[in-house]
Amino acid sequence: MPFLGVLDDKNLPRVPGTIVLDEYQAHSEAITSSLKHGTGKSAHILLSPQPSDDPNDPLNWPMAKRITCILIIFWGATMTIISAIGRKWGKRPCLLISCLFSLIGSIVGSTSKDLKTLLAARAIQGFGVAAYESLLFPIIGDLFFVHQRGPYTEMGNFVLAGVANLCGIVTGSIINNLGWKYLFHILVALEAAQFLLQFLFVPETSYNRAAPSSAIQTLAVEIHDGGGIDPEKNINRSLVEVEGSSQTTPQHTQASTLKKTYWQELAIFTETYSDENMLQLVLAPFAVCLNLAAMWFMILPEVFIALYVAIAYDLPQLFSVPPYNLSAQGIGYLSLGSFVGDILAAVIMALLNDPLIRWATRKNNGIYEPEYRLIPVFLGFITGAGLMGFGFVSQNGGSVYLAVTMYGLTLFGIMMAIIPAAGYMLDAYPNLTHEAAIIDMTFKNLLIYGFSYFVNNWTAENEVATLFYTFGGVAMALMLSAPVLFVFGKKYRSYWHRHNLLEKLNIQTHAEF
Repeated sequence: MPFLGVLDDKNLPRVPGTIVLDEYQAHSEAITSSLKHGTGKSAHILLSPQPSDDPNDPLNWPMAKRITCILIIFWGATMTIISAIGRKWGKRPCLLISCLFSLIGSIVGSTSKDLKTLLAARAIQGFGVAAYESLLFPIIGDLFFVHQRGPYTEMGNFVLAGVANLCGIVTGSIINNLGWKYLFHILVALEAAQFLLQFLFVPETSYNRAAPSSAIQTLAVEIHDGGGIDPEKNINRSLVEVEGSSQTTPQHTQASTLKKTYWQELAIFTETYSDENMLQLVLAPFAVCLNLAAMWFMILPEVFIALYVAIAYDLPQLFSVPPYNLSAQGIGYLSLGSFVGDILAAVIMALLNDPLIRWATRKNNGIYEPEYRLIPVFLGFITGAGLMGFGFVSQNGGSVYLAVTMYGLTLFGIMMAIIPAAGYMLDAYPNLTHEAAIIDMTFKNLLIYGFSYFVNNWTAENEVATLFYTFGGVAMALMLSAPVLFVFGKKYRSYWHRHNLLEKLNIQTHAEF
């Protein structure tokens, strides 16, 4: 049995997602010496996915270039058709088109004089930001190896969740002092800068990567209890996958390995990355819901975020009246609590996430299981405590500082749940990540929209404590699903590989990395 109780699978010799990560602990040097490794302190780490020999492979870009790309995309991150376009023609055109739509929406908003024009502007903006939210994590997979992804996943979640709280603080002051139209004026300037930076410094990150030789497609190994890998035996061997090395025919041959010039990298459309028709690609995000792990990735994090947003809906209703009597600007400052909670969670996960999986991999004889990403997810139980605490303090007119602390505690718990969930999906089901991100975003937005129809009425008609006690109970109940996925996740990965419902429906998905 793998370390920490992840149940092993007896049906497949090689379960997708399970890889040799630590060569030293796996005692696999005789087999893996020809594979590509990390450098410096990571020299014993097998790079996963294995990069090609092509200098245009994003995994071979200088680290500074990769970090510049992801930071620009993070800045811009503050539609299923978008998913289909990104899958077929690459992510660069999607990001540029989305940024352009956001800019147009902000220009329309800055000139609006009635509600209809303002709603039209917001609709255009919504279409524009879709690509950033849905493509962010697949791009992390494009640019970084398994052992490097942790900090960037945390940063991505921080940008998507935490910066929204900071915006609430800043926008309150802008509206009070300059007027609401200045929000759009400022956005026009920021989005114009984002478009230029993205065009100039973010090349296409999609890449049709193939194994450079059959030697790195799979490893024939026998895994002993605590004994690592014995390359001498020829019986009862298991196959441990080297992620990203499943193809036998290189798609980028030696003739194409000349490094592109800067001007060549500015091309908006580079090549076609999928042979499927557009209808299949549009339907794929909905079909991904047939995978139970993808459903879990959609439901748990997004229900948590919706429960957190319920607090934001209630803030003016609760704190603009006695005993608090806060102004609009004062209510905006309440978001400081959640912003601090988000920062703390992001910092803790950035420091612990990758070291934690390396520790678990060492304990598991050098074999990495994606379920190890879920170890910190159990801190998500804090979410329920934060929601209940907020309800209790608000109901009894308690200290506003204590209420803000409960608000921050709620988001801290949420981040400790959604960051590991995103990392698990990225490593366990790389071929579903793109579509899962799309349906995840769609479900979240519909759920938050639905909450807007009843949360405030429920608060007005019942005790606020009842509302948040209920929400806290829902959060804790959902968290009970995490141990189940942790223990049975590997078995389900094997089951899905053997009974892939998407393949039975003739709907193809492709690994982004």
